[in-house]
Amino acid sequence: MHRDGMGIHLLQRSAGSDAPPRSPAINPKGNHISFQSLDMALTKARLRGMNLEVVTTRVWDGETTVEQLFFHDPDGNVIEICNCEDLPVVPLAPPACLAKQTVQMNVHL
Repeated sequence: MHRDGMGIHLLQRSAGSDAPPRSPAINPKGNHISFQSLDMALTKARLRGMNLEVVTTRVWDGETTVEQLFFHDPDGNVIEICNCEDLPVVPLAPPACLAKQTVQMNVHL
């Protein structure tokens, strides 16, 4: 998948791989990668339609509720799907490329 100048791909390991085995339990606070969904109900229905074990959680930030779905991919990686775009994002500091820079000029007449 490629979008906005970034690419994401998943490689399936072979049967004889020395990669660590799948964790038996889905831990929402453990290592995982997260993707956003605009339709959480549809996403949940599709995951369940694939007979995947899905762990659901909700996170509250003031008035905003974020729904999270966690499941294993075929290689045992934990994947999160959420509606995180609902969270208000407040940057801690502006990116360096957007920071206002002051330029001092000395003019001698």
